Amino acid sequence: MKNRLLERDWRFILDSIYLLYKMDSLDSFKRSSLEFLSSLIQADQSMFFETSQDTSRTVIFKSYVSRGEEPKFMDEFLSGTFNDDPYFRRWGFFPKTTTFRDTDMMPEYYRLNTKIFREIYSKQGIYYGLRSYLVQDSKAIGNICFFNHKERGDFSEDDVNLLDLVAPHITLKFAWLLQEAEKGQEDAVLDRKLLEYGLTQRERELAKLILSGADDEEVADKLCISRATFHKHISNIYRKIGVRSRVQFFSLFAPSSSSCS
Repeated sequence: MKNRLLERDWRFILDSIYLLYKMDSLDSFKRSSLEFLSSLIQADQSMFFETSQDTSRTVIFKSYVSRGEEPKFMDEFLSGTFNDDPYFRRWGFFPKTTTFRDTDMMPEYYRLNTKIFREIYSKQGIYYGLRSYLVQDSKAIGNICFFNHKERGDFSEDDVNLLDLVAPHITLKFAWLLQEAEKGQEDAVLDRKLLEYGLTQRERELAKLILSGADDEEVADKLCISRATFHKHISNIYRKIGVRSRVQFFSLFAPSSSSCS
């Protein structure tokens, strides 16, 4: 950076990253990340998107939170109309979290004539952009972007360097939160399926532990029950579901898992 950060600035950044790492809510994490970054980077508007990629590696923009000026035309944007716009070409192929200014990525005449600039950005007075694509395992999982009107001017090199400094840390925590959210959704689906067979809460807990790969002893220890009680629960589970073995049980609920008899 052209201007060295003061010790208090470094302390603020480290403390903020520490607080972000302690968060366990996706929505709160995204909002707090924007709040933290907005204290470092002045902008007219900022957004934090959750993203995914299709088979062609095109970035799909999903849910978002924003700060500053209220974003417009988001229904059109999130519908996927602009996913293949030249403005985003090649941006799905970053091997790692990457930060850049829009003006550094493409010639001015080209940028101003893209569909998304003409139909969304210019209609809101947005002229300059600073972005960080959050990439985990070579896949874009999120996008943090800052926008300025022409009057405020383009983002500085220091802005780029600051976002580039903290974005990898945000990526790591964001990826973990996404994985936990996915696990929670899968667990809820499995719980509903087990409930349909009339399993009690204790039986569902035991069944899910078995399906997670835990052996008999581990399940008994985890639930603080004796081996005799464990086997009684297993017998009840098999009877209610209509299976006779661990193999049949796994085949019914976890066909892709490696089962044991």
